[in-house]
Amino acid sequence: MVTARGCPLRCTYCALANNSLYPYRQRNVSSVLSEITEAVDSFGARFIDFEDENLSFDKKWFLALLKGIISRFGKKPPELRAMNGLFPPTLDKETVCAMKEAGFKTLNLSLGSVCPSQLQRFRRPDVRESFDISLVFAEECSLDAVGYVISGAPAQKASQSLDDLLYLAGRRVLTGLSVFYPAPGSHDYDVCKSLGVLP
Repeated sequence: MVTARGCPLRCTYCALANNSLYPYRQRNVSSVLSEITEAVDSFGARFIDFEDENLSFDKKWFLALLKGIISRFGKKPPELRAMNGLFPPTLDKETVCAMKEAGFKTLNLSLGSVCPSQLQRFRRPDVRESFDISLVFAEECSLDAVGYVISGAPAQKASQSLDDLLYLAGRRVLTGLSVFYPAPGSHDYDVCKSLGVLP
């Protein structure tokens, strides 16, 4: 499922916000709930993956969605995931506990990298503090956790990716290694094109 269009962030590897002619916007909660209900009731769906870039970006909206799912499905919700990764600074204990009640079994967290120079190239903030806090919330709410890092980006060194993996290895989290690919329309696609490294 996709509950929004665009993205308020400006990460260099992503084409969503870079070329969007329209601002970041979310669907109505009622529209999303109707789509989930149809998937479950009409097609027997028992697993819903939200592919949004920033599902939890607006806490009020996200809590309204979670409460709607809890109200609609009670104790037997479909399993929910956000496999594209959640932005750790948008999560708090209230939100993570509501996710658990609504049907989430795993917290998928977007870390990106722990290397300051790589984060600067990605135009991403350092989210290590909120990432670690989110892992505490996950454990307190009996959720598994996956932490995603990107490897193989332009000018990214193997040693930097190793540092990312070692950071994750020291935490209660599964490693999600996202191998970089040049998304057409992204800043990094243009970088790869200028370097002559596109396939």
